[in-house]
Amino acid sequence: MIVQENGRVTILDRNGKKLLQEFVRDRTVRGTDFSALMISAREFMPNPGGGYALKVRFESDPEEKIYGMGQYQQETFNLKGAVLELAQRNAQVSVPFYVSSLGYGFLWNNPAIGEVTFSTNKTQWTACSTEQMDYWVTAGDTPEEIMAQYARATGFPSEMPDFATGFWQCKCRYQTQEELLSQRGRINAAGCRFLLSSSTFSTGRIRACGTLTKRIGPTRRVWRMNCARWALSCLYPYGRR
Repeated sequence: MIVQENGRVTILDRNGKKLLQEFVRDRTVRGTDFSALMISAREFMPNPGGGYALKVRFESDPEEKIYGMGQYQQETFNLKGAVLELAQRNAQVSVPFYVSSLGYGFLWNNPAIGEVTFSTNKTQWTACSTEQMDYWVTAGDTPEEIMAQYARATGFPSEMPDFATGFWQCKCRYQTQEELLSQRGRINAAGCRFLLSSSTFSTGRIRACGTLTKRIGPTRRVWRMNCARWALSCLYPYGRR
């Protein structure tokens, strides 16, 4: 890593190749195109209730390809040109780490809600409220090497317990216990190792015309009793008892 006299950070690999450089446009600073835009690489703006709104900018290579960042409801594989919300939602998992085709990995080590923009003229990370700037960069010759270094830095997953290594039976909204039992019978007939059931029942009552009417589905207590009888582990992702 090189920190220039103007404070701009440049990150190099072991061969001296430039991987990442902060985005600065300042006519008073050498090496920043002497631009009249007066844009700094790091911008902290105080929030009224405490903390800071943070923006961090990097130069962008239009030919770069970016992969990762977690699970978003989109079909985009190469994230170059994308704008992503940094927040957790139902069906959205934000993991602010990406692997670049230029041979580096980047981790935005900040849990704040924010946004990242991978545009062709600059990359910009935004945190709505934070106390500090924190990011981590690693380099490697292959994506496998970069991911291995990322795992060593953040931690390896625990070994899966034995009860979770078999077939996972999961369906959204079983209506009746008979429906689930018949499904289990077909799985047994196929000879699958069946150790865990992830079940979301439509427990409670059917909602019709704005009122609660007939009760449907088994209770969790009944299902737990059946699982114990079958030596089967049960998992309830969410829902009412």
